[in-house]
Amino acid sequence: PKDPPLASAGACQDVALEPADLGRLPVLRHLAQDGGPYITSAVVVVRDPKLGRNLSFHRMMVGGPDRATIRVVKNRGLDQAIQHAGGELEMAALIGAPAQVLLAAAMSPPDGVDEMRIAHALADTPLVRCRTVDLDVPAETEIVLEGRVTAERGAEGPFIDLTETLDGVRQEPVVRFNCVTHRRDALYHALLPGKGD
Repeated sequence: PKDPPLASAGACQDVALEPADLGRLPVLRHLAQDGGPYITSAVVVVRDPKLGRNLSFHRMMVGGPDRATIRVVKNRGLDQAIQHAGGELEMAALIGAPAQVLLAAAMSPPDGVDEMRIAHALADTPLVRCRTVDLDVPAETEIVLEGRVTAERGAEGPFIDLTETLDGVRQEPVVRFNCVTHRRDALYHALLPGKGD
């Protein structure tokens, strides 16, 4: 792992939407059975107060212009970070992150290993400071959603998972977004779920 440099500007902040408006993004409702439109490719960046920065993939069901419910797997990185932070913490969701960031976020290194440092060891990954949260994100990301995982819970699901089974409705944390930034001609990256009827 290598420390990525912090740049003064990045393409991911060419355009800023404050307040956040997820309705300006082409968020897909993949299948008729889905509980709503879903962001399926988000790499979530958080800072765990005990273990440091963490990157992990999470689906989010959009519930309004500035809110979504996020699927959090118990006792994994994001869940631990939320617990260590007392139930709420700042986050940034990357849509269309550079390939090395996608690869690093898909890994499961030991606790405390920073996936962003892994990404930078694979390829240059300069970071920029977010506009409304105290986090750094890859400068070449297509779209960045800045906000906060809250203690509020909301319905998430149903959703056809990669296993091609219908994942039921759960009560999951609600994310409130402050700001959306993106490249001037941003590409929207989506991961396709399993097929449905």
